[in-house]
Amino acid sequence: MNNTRVTKLRILEYARERFLGEGFTAVSMDDIAEGLGMSKKTFYKYFVSKDDLLRQIADRMMAEARLNISRLFQSDLQSLEKIDRFSLLLGQHGARVSKTLVRDVQRSAPDLWQRIQRFREERIQQAFTLLYDQGVREGTFRRDVNRRIFLLSYLAAVNSVITPAVILAEPFSLQEAVRDIVSIFFRGVLTEEGRGRMRELEKAKPSHQR
Repeated sequence: MNNTRVTKLRILEYARERFLGEGFTAVSMDDIAEGLGMSKKTFYKYFVSKDDLLRQIADRMMAEARLNISRLFQSDLQSLEKIDRFSLLLGQHGARVSKTLVRDVQRSAPDLWQRIQRFREERIQQAFTLLYDQGVREGTFRRDVNRRIFLLSYLAAVNSVITPAVILAEPFSLQEAVRDIVSIFFRGVLTEEGRGRMRELEKAKPSHQR
């Protein structure tokens, strides 16, 4: 890896951690340059603006999420295990994002916020379609549920709850919201066999994950 790419990755990783923890507005270009021990002139060789830096960080995070989800769904795990890990994966991504950053991105970069929302919806729709079909084949999910209605209902819940206004106003975190929405919806389509498998899966979890 050449020095140019190494330097750019250093900036992306450092700025990402600062933005995730402190928000976008509170962290200035001077803060990032000073934290990395480099001049702003060097910074501008790689990013035309702070907004450009934010967009590239978001692109990297979405690419990482896409890769992790793809690996999960290509695995040989059963549908309930995939749902559990998918929920955990979404929660882990959500846990890293502060409420301040959610508010800042919506206000400072509304176009980027909309793109992130579309990405989330597309990934959820793809993932839940595959999960539901696998669960039906396994006998874990009921066949009499309209898959399209189930998916649209889930997306409506996500879009109503996981918004800056709600997350900022309520005591629960983004991670908790994602986890509970997944749990509520999928428990409703389980067969008797599926409920038995779910109980076994819950018993096998470490206590802090229940």
